[in-house]
Amino acid sequence: MKFDQSSALVLGASGVLGAGIARELRLAGASLSLLTRSGELAEDLQSAPHVRADMRDSAGLESALDQLSPPFDIVVNATGVVAFGRLDEVPEEVVRELFDTNALGVVSLLRHLSTRMNEGGVVVNLTGVAADVSVLGLSAYSASKAAAKAALAVAAREWRGRKIRVLDVRAPHTETGLVTRSRWGTAPNFGVGLDPTAVTQRIVQAIAEDETVLVPESFSPS
Repeated sequence: MKFDQSSALVLGASGVLGAGIARELRLAGASLSLLTRSGELAEDLQSAPHVRADMRDSAGLESALDQLSPPFDIVVNATGVVAFGRLDEVPEEVVRELFDTNALGVVSLLRHLSTRMNEGGVVVNLTGVAADVSVLGLSAYSASKAAAKAALAVAAREWRGRKIRVLDVRAPHTETGLVTRSRWGTAPNFGVGLDPTAVTQRIVQAIAEDETVLVPESFSPS
């Protein structure tokens, strides 16, 4: 895929990976639009068209997408929330937020994008390694990510005839600071994570090279 003159949207652009991917796409020549929940953006990204929306609000998300002038060639979803603890520890309202953002939010996004993508476009979701593993202390979070993984696999098959590609990014632990912003609980000891810059560059490479999944082994430690 060529980035020059392509229309790229990054959701979750206030985060480390979202902002990094946005910068890489802009550097490669894409026309950039951004979506965040908080409205906060790094100074160097503030010139890009930007709207606020919450992944838990399907109608608001749809309205936000339309404000950013679809159809899109590239859409990257770098949103997500995390919580830690056993299934019997994490409060029900936190579990609901995890699923409303990480799972139902992804389903809503895919539904809305079905008529807002150019042929030959790509939808990228930063699902994470949690979708593939069963780790103590990540029960509800992993379940929400596994649901997103399933939805992405279905969308990839449904969109094949329209030549819209789905790229599911299941990167291992990366030093983004997300573990310090948990909705509940304390993170297990993950050890030293990957360098965010290396991860964002690998994701943009995968977009360019028409890849459809990045598993943990797709990333090399920095």
